[in-house]
Amino acid sequence: MTPGCLDAIYVAASARDARFTRICVASIRWFYPDAPIRILVGGPLQPGLREELQTHWNAVPVDLPGGDWGWGFIKLEPLFGPVGERFLVLDSDTAFVGPVLATWAEAWQQSGAEFLVDEEPQTPADTRRLYYNWRQLLAIDPAARPPRFVFNSGQWFGTAGLLQRQDFLPQID
Repeated sequence: MTPGCLDAIYVAASARDARFTRICVASIRWFYPDAPIRILVGGPLQPGLREELQTHWNAVPVDLPGGDWGWGFIKLEPLFGPVGERFLVLDSDTAFVGPVLATWAEAWQQSGAEFLVDEEPQTPADTRRLYYNWRQLLAIDPAARPPRFVFNSGQWFGTAGLLQRQDFLPQID
């Protein structure tokens, strides 16, 4: 059973990671047979994967507004779900090796925060390589500043309805 403070688990998937997606979803199902798993499709999937995940693993693809949101932005989509929904977002190259949600969910619940992310200290060079070059944002936004911290967008807890899609439009354009 999924811990009570968690309404859904979202798995980001694309055509290049069908094998990982199967492993991720199967590992969640092994430890949490009733967990609501939703697939975030960040581009075309391997033929038949959508149906396979839905039929054999009860992992439902999320109905998204038109457009190709890509591997990165697709993981923001749960933010725009039902107000108050509490969720976990995972990259498909994640595998559960035990009933790990209890520990994570407990830490999130105790924090009282609307979001829980894992801070990943990075050098400025690695931040540019792994995330983005904030200096290039200066051409768009002269007030841009370097990030205070970065985190892996492939493993985080969030609450829907606090941010809106339009909050991200300047960055998407």
